[in-house]
Amino acid sequence: MKSSNASGLFLAERMLKNSLPFHLLQNILTYYVDLPCFLIQAGHFKTWHTVVTVRQKKNSPIDYENSLQWRERIRYNEKILQTVVEKKKTVCRPQQGLHGLFVPVMKDGKCLGVLQAGAFLRDVPDESDLLGLWKGLSGGAPKAGDDSFLEYVRALIDTPILDAPLVEALREILELFGAFLTRSLDGSAVTARMQELQTTVFARRLWHRQWVEWQVIQPTFFRFNGKAKTLMPWEVEELGIGRFPGIVLAAKREGTGKEWTDWLVARSFQREALRIAPELGETLAYPLGNYGVLLLTSAAELQTPERAEVEIRAKAALFAWRMSKKFGCRVWVGMGHVDPIGTGLQDSYHEAVAALQVAVTKNEDIVRYQDISKVEFGETKLRHKITALTEALLEYGQGHAAPPSGVFIQDILIETRGRPETTRRIFMETLHHLMAALESRKRIDGADLAELESRITLQMETAIGLNEMVGRFEAVLELLVAFLERPLAGEKYFRLRKACEAISASLGEPWTLPFAARQFGFSSTTFSREFSRYAGMSFSDFLLSRRLDKAKRLLNDRLSLDRVAETCGFRSVNYFSQIFKRKVGLSPGRFRSQKGA
Repeated sequence: MKSSNASGLFLAERMLKNSLPFHLLQNILTYYVDLPCFLIQAGHFKTWHTVVTVRQKKNSPIDYENSLQWRERIRYNEKILQTVVEKKKTVCRPQQGLHGLFVPVMKDGKCLGVLQAGAFLRDVPDESDLLGLWKGLSGGAPKAGDDSFLEYVRALIDTPILDAPLVEALREILELFGAFLTRSLDGSAVTARMQELQTTVFARRLWHRQWVEWQVIQPTFFRFNGKAKTLMPWEVEELGIGRFPGIVLAAKREGTGKEWTDWLVARSFQREALRIAPELGETLAYPLGNYGVLLLTSAAELQTPERAEVEIRAKAALFAWRMSKKFGCRVWVGMGHVDPIGTGLQDSYHEAVAALQVAVTKNEDIVRYQDISKVEFGETKLRHKITALTEALLEYGQGHAAPPSGVFIQDILIETRGRPETTRRIFMETLHHLMAALESRKRIDGADLAELESRITLQMETAIGLNEMVGRFEAVLELLVAFLERPLAGEKYFRLRKACEAISASLGEPWTLPFAARQFGFSSTTFSREFSRYAGMSFSDFLLSRRLDKAKRLLNDRLSLDRVAETCGFRSVNYFSQIFKRKVGLSPGRFRSQKGA
């Protein structure tokens, strides 16, 4: 964000970025609310300065709105901005079901600008709401197999949901930050109140995304081993639990038989789980993809393992009963192993998800992973097929023919009769078996393998629908085959992938090929050759492509051309404009106007 002495609206950038109010705002919006924040100066409504960015999503409902009715969104924004500046009052108003919060930034009775956060939902839409929204966008009802409609639904259910207390707290947070920007309030007073709101409102009513993902979903080599984990005082305060979780439960409700309707009811299921989790005692809830929920919990201390498991099972049964009563349908729960010191939560998480798939398949209310590890995945026909595929894959690296993955997938689909949850369970068991075999035979480095397994597991768990599951499984097998084609391919793959990720995450840095080669342990010549093979294009083409892609997104976010050029790593706005027009065929300004920004 640039400073502007003329308006009195901006603090110096260095002071702002190092301030506690900014970091608190960033934490709340990034790790709890999951909303971006923009600052719009009064009288300059077409230029939106980014204050906070959040995780990049594949699609947003706004993208569909912009592609179908972009003029409506522009008029909506400009009308509200004008109202906020003139009336000097906060406005929260929907457009196509999506709300935006617009808060005036005041100084000496004058509105200098507006802080905007959005878009968000106020509640989970039901089937009729969703069909109405789609009709408002497209002009008609969705057709059978309409991929655009399904993608819109998936984007909509990934949109943050803020109830009345959250909207009110967010309004106050933005007002406090605006007062800090204009120096109308002391930074310490702003910080104290923002911390209070974070603890008493946001941490109580929203997912603890950062904490759960770090403790449960990140690769195992980030874990602490050997010592019992304890919570820090700030964790006790924000999480609302006093003990470190020792087990993961995975749960889902019975579906409706219609794919996109199931996504909606699953979102309602997740929100209700978030509400009742504290009532179970020492329990956190977290969404499991778009179909279920995770419960991180623990048993009372100083118990025998048997008594601890009885206590956890009682919690699982109570949760299933309450959710079944609430939604009037069957609820299944999978249990991982109980780990009293909390160092094996990632294993418990994978086990709970596998047990949940078995519970759904066998239609049993609660299934422990310990009960299925020797029965469900024993020496059955499917186990023989998994073993055969694993051996074929390992032998492929020694000059044998490529493994018959297509035949394997066909056999699995026949055996499972195409039931998505059963197929998911078999695919995940197959991949875990493959990873264990690769690790035991030292075909891929252990740390890299752990990272790869974590990413693959998350991909399979969050796949929606049978086609997406099969596609992701095929892609993983192709990747593993590529590792085994040449010695050290896996090790090089991870270094090259990390290079691509690091470059894409910091496009504003002055990247050069020699510098990148040194950073990731290659000579310049080797890096240039291997990078081209990995990425399918040269290093310079990859860098320019990513910078232009990011520039397109930022132009849609209404940033100034100077800011876009700087953020994307172009040395000047003139150079950026020349390159953009040569590659895209339009000037940045023309591109923006056509997109409606």
